[in-house]
Amino acid sequence: GCRSGVGVPWGQGDSHLLRWYLYEARLERSRLSLRMGKPPAEVAGEWGSVIEEGETPEALLAGATLLTEIGEREGARSAAERAAAHADAGPEHTVRAARVLMSLGSTADATDLLAGIEDRDVRTPELARSIGTAWATAGNRDRARQTFEAGIERLPESAGLREAIGLLSLVGGDGDGAIEAYSEAIELAADNPFALAGVGESMVRAGLGSRNQQVYELGVEAMGRAAQESGSAVLHHDFGQALLAAGRWQEGREAIEEAASITPENAAIAQALAAVRARLGP
Repeated sequence: GCRSGVGVPWGQGDSHLLRWYLYEARLERSRLSLRMGKPPAEVAGEWGSVIEEGETPEALLAGATLLTEIGEREGARSAAERAAAHADAGPEHTVRAARVLMSLGSTADATDLLAGIEDRDVRTPELARSIGTAWATAGNRDRARQTFEAGIERLPESAGLREAIGLLSLVGGDGDGAIEAYSEAIELAADNPFALAGVGESMVRAGLGSRNQQVYELGVEAMGRAAQESGSAVLHHDFGQALLAAGRWQEGREAIEEAASITPENAAIAQALAAVRARLGP
């Protein structure tokens, strides 16, 4: 997925990807216009023809997202439902449409869409994780776990699906199950420092959020190993931030100092180091 929320459809062809990126860019421009004070009705009007024509599911989903954000609930619902029913819609579009419906409070309609996705159509770990997460958001943790586990059966090398089971277990109060799943994710990601750092960062957030010290410690250890193995300033910086988040100021400072020594020209890292030094002294 991508940070804006539109979500890149993993496994789609180049033409699908291009359409997703084009509509994502347009959606971001509209959000910027709203932040700069443009009336919501005017912004919605600019999307009117795109949604009305509904040439692609990507267009309809981007429009549905915008309408949701500005409170045009009925229009958003209609656009999402049309996207899911579109002749070119794949499972990625269906998941996105379900998320829009959930955000509008239509959980039953959303789960009906999710239930219609065939297991054979889930070809990537990213899609399996997206579907499972949507089930969890809808409140059906059992179905979420089934989706993650079915994904692992087809895609046994996926660290991300085990990480997802770890979080699901942690939220459900199964600390031992969470540790087991997270440990498997770390093992699978061990050969890729950036993947390992991603798993570790997810564990740090989950551990801090749930106050599970063991999950946090495993996560921060993975982040530290990834930083050392990669020599990446960014990973050293992120490792330092994970330490600071738990109040481990001196260790966090040392990690960020290491990041700054690798790329002293990086303004964001320099700013982070200055903030730590201001608190601890030079």
